[in-house]
Amino acid sequence: MKKFFAIFVVVLLFCACRENAVEFTLEQSTANVFVNSSPSEAQIYLNNSFTGKLTPDTLKYLEPGTYLVTLKLTGYMDSTKVINVEPADRISVFILMRDKL
Repeated sequence: MKKFFAIFVVVLLFCACRENAVEFTLEQSTANVFVNSSPSEAQIYLNNSFTGKLTPDTLKYLEPGTYLVTLKLTGYMDSTKVINVEPADRISVFILMRDKL
């Protein structure tokens, strides 16, 4: 009888816990943008602010929106590209830089 009661209590607790289980899914709300250039080692600016990064590198955790990605390198013309990012995007940007005349 004690064995039956113990099994009953275990089954009851298991069923009670299962019904109250909470399930949720986390969705990534930010984007990552990989920036590369030829030649490499260009300074990466995002919306006219220096990121502290040089190509090739990844800009992480960008909120959805429109951004200006500008590359600057001595001896080359500044190059700017407009990008639009959506949540969870993984974007690659390649910029071929031009020599200054």
